[in-house]
Amino acid sequence: MSKPTYDSVWKALPDAVILALVRLVVTGLGTTLQPWKTDIKLLFDRDIDNAYLIEIDGTQALLLLEYQNYLDLTMPWRVFEYIALL
Repeated sequence: MSKPTYDSVWKALPDAVILALVRLVVTGLGTTLQPWKTDIKLLFDRDIDNAYLIEIDGTQALLLLEYQNYLDLTMPWRVFEYIALL
């Protein structure tokens, strides 16, 4: 059995904990996080860490959460690709 990575610990957080953490930085957030499943794995050989459909002051939006535990110069481009595809 492999050891969990830093990323896997964050990815395993229950939605209630993620919601509480997001509330620390997003005001007017609705009552739930609705997981937003994607087919990005079919287009790229990687997955989005977490994506949610959220409501902020009555307006729907997508919340993309990416967990990074090392310097990765490709991260900005990757996140741009994810957002463009979503």
